[in-house]
Amino acid sequence: MQAIGQHAGAHWAEQYVGTPYTALNCAQLVAHALRTHFDRDDLALTLEGYKQHAEGTLERSAAIKGHRGDVATRADSSLLTTSEMDGYGVVLQVGVKLQHMGLVAVVNNCAYILHTTRKSGAVLERIDRVARLYTIEGFYKWNEK
Repeated sequence: MQAIGQHAGAHWAEQYVGTPYTALNCAQLVAHALRTHFDRDDLALTLEGYKQHAEGTLERSAAIKGHRGDVATRADSSLLTTSEMDGYGVVLQVGVKLQHMGLVAVVNNCAYILHTTRKSGAVLERIDRVARLYTIEGFYKWNEK
């Protein structure tokens, strides 16, 4: 895990690092950050609603696959280090299942992903490290209100 606080200055994503998974699962973390930092209550309610009812891996995968188009559009990953992508969604795949999500945090033109795991809670990790742990299914720009 590589946090950015020591060398990059304050960033909205840093306040979530260390939040236990039991307090905010991955969809709740994304929803809370969208509501708090991007004024997106509409997305927060949608994300919390479908994730709350999909706790098994098969159900979670079906929920993400079935609803991602309702709230977001796939983004061009070649733009990943631009500040425009700060706060974009990321869908992560474990095996063949889409069962995890997080947010892009761009600091000093370096891409990090804010996500949470049962073991570590919320973490802010460089995208290359996340790519070694998960398959990155895609990056998503949130649909307009």
